[in-house]
Amino acid sequence: MARIATRELDIDHPLRATLAELGREHHLEQHALAPLDAAAVSELVGVHAGEQDSSELRQVVYEGTEGNAFFVVEVLRHLAESGAIDVAGADLESGVAVGQLAVPDGVKDVIGQRVGRLGHDTNRLLATAAVLGREFELHVLERLSNLVEDELLDSLESAVRAHVIEEASGPAGRYTFSHALIRDTLYGALSTTRRALMHRRSGAALEEAHGADLEPYLTELAHHFAEAGSNGDLDKAIEYGSRAGEHATSRLAYEQAAAQFRQTVQLIDAADWPKLRHRRCDIVIAQGEAERRAGDPAYRQTLLDGARLAQELEDPERLARAALANNRGIFSSGEGIDRERVSVLQAALAAYDTADSPTRAALLALLALELATDHDSSLRDRLNDEAVAMARRVGHPRTLALVLTQRWVAQLAPSQMPAAREADLREAGELADQLKDPLLAGHVANLSAQHAMNVGDLEECDRQLAYLSTVAEQLAQPFLRWCDVMARTKRCTITGPVEEAERLAFAALEIGRRAGQPDSTQWFLGQVLAARFLQGSLARDDPNLPEIIQTPGSSPPTSPEITPSPSRRLLFAAGMSLVLCEVGRLDDARGHFELLMSSGLDDLPSDYQALLIPVYASVACARLGDARSAGRLHELLEPHSQRLVTTGASWLGATTHYLGLLAATLGRPDEADARFAAAERTYASLDAKPWLVRLRNDWDTALPVRRRAGDHRRAEQLRERGAADRGLAGH
Repeated sequence: MARIATRELDIDHPLRATLAELGREHHLEQHALAPLDAAAVSELVGVHAGEQDSSELRQVVYEGTEGNAFFVVEVLRHLAESGAIDVAGADLESGVAVGQLAVPDGVKDVIGQRVGRLGHDTNRLLATAAVLGREFELHVLERLSNLVEDELLDSLESAVRAHVIEEASGPAGRYTFSHALIRDTLYGALSTTRRALMHRRSGAALEEAHGADLEPYLTELAHHFAEAGSNGDLDKAIEYGSRAGEHATSRLAYEQAAAQFRQTVQLIDAADWPKLRHRRCDIVIAQGEAERRAGDPAYRQTLLDGARLAQELEDPERLARAALANNRGIFSSGEGIDRERVSVLQAALAAYDTADSPTRAALLALLALELATDHDSSLRDRLNDEAVAMARRVGHPRTLALVLTQRWVAQLAPSQMPAAREADLREAGELADQLKDPLLAGHVANLSAQHAMNVGDLEECDRQLAYLSTVAEQLAQPFLRWCDVMARTKRCTITGPVEEAERLAFAALEIGRRAGQPDSTQWFLGQVLAARFLQGSLARDDPNLPEIIQTPGSSPPTSPEITPSPSRRLLFAAGMSLVLCEVGRLDDARGHFELLMSSGLDDLPSDYQALLIPVYASVACARLGDARSAGRLHELLEPHSQRLVTTGASWLGATTHYLGLLAATLGRPDEADARFAAAERTYASLDAKPWLVRLRNDWDTALPVRRRAGDHRRAEQLRERGAADRGLAGH
């Protein structure tokens, strides 16, 4: 039985009658040839490009040909002949993308034959439609053609029968080219001059057809007037491009918005009109804001460029806007200070009106936030207090909420009073609710969850985390998703399961890297260290922490734009001494520990890492049995004996736990016993089972006889009170 495809035959072709007769006589079986799926296209690519074909090549060919087997073969042949791919290795040497995929001559010939049979008027109509795009509307095309309605419909229907175009799903009057390469072939056949002219007419037709509601067509309008090319058209292209970016931003389509703003800036640069310098500055700032929300790390440089443009224009308002946009809600990096951002903020404050205003208050608060790891905490505190006071005086709720949250982050040092910090967050949360601002409310929820973990209020923490997760999912902003997973990782290290904390830490690392967060690796290491500290598995692969942190005697590099925090070198030495002690490499640990203690720790910075340094060192000190150093570390921790040890990423137990280790190292068993017992009560009140296990191991190691006696006494007390056994006795 013969098999033949009839897709290429017109409805009135004489062969159709013959085929119908053969079908009735059962001598012919007709089959519709469906497009190949991605797997089949990959197989074809493998045959033509060799066994080492790349996934990029397979994707480009599949998307560009939409699975048409003939197009696949012709495109591969064309790519090989043009040198775009190496047939032996199938490497995309020139970075071919779908939009850049040239139409091979063989494909042009086939398409030309199919379209050529439709006649001159239909050919001309389809070329006009190709300028409108892959999909087009009847009433817009009607404005561009010289055909009356019936003639127009006749031409379109013949093109539908020839499978050149199809009626699109949805409302009547919309069409789409049946294949992108058909549209590309028709469009490519137009001369440059005719193409520009038709783009101008297409833009005007869209304006006329949709003048009452242009928003859905802003991107198309910007494209048409940009391709038209004259000065007047570029004015319109820039206007529509800017509006398209703003519209995408309003729909939370931040990647699309950033791309649209970027293209609009390129149009302005091509025009090179001095009169557009202020407009260019505005669009660059809008581009940077969209990139930040999309999680594109390019936003930092884009907004620095916007600030530079504003300085050249001597425009304080635009400079302030660029400076304020260039932040992620917390300090730029946990590694240190971004001096370029700080410099822009200082320049903005110097240029801006010194009178009270929401903008000046926001600049002061953001400068304090960017100096969160600076040695001079008094400057931070002064800037923060001035910002909050000014925001209250001007009575601007949004600014007040922002500066309160930024003050909370900037004052993460252990010397700050938790009650005052909690009041800042409570007020910021109330303001966010009044403003009905989900992004601000999500940011407050993240900080409130952190604060609740810092003070041991896990019920409040869980309430805030539930809200944070909801907002992060709704807004789909990468930074907020990163904060959400990091906070849940930290929460898991308190009550467990610890294995889940480690899984979440790896998830947070992946999200943070994709979102371009500069300290995602640093904070991941802190979270994995906490999880494995509790499991006693710091030497395990995936990763092996002693190897991944750094080789002994060196410290990890910072980003080139970051001035390292004064505490960074000390934290690295303390962390390495702990990790190496935990895996039994005491000689290697001693080198880091002695380097740390030789500094005397007299100049510990007042930042979020200040308490972490003596805590890490205390574990190493106990393992190394260094009584002389234990005294100094004890002095540093004693003022914080009622605190929990936390950073933005990690929860590391009670300070009394580490004071117990130091007291035992100093040969003060009564104090050590009391400190360990206090830590036990803290962990029991939080149901922090992983920390109870770690505490008992440390207690057994430091005071084995007293530990057993203490267990016996507590077991008797529990039996006498008839209390439920919570796992505190006989573990």
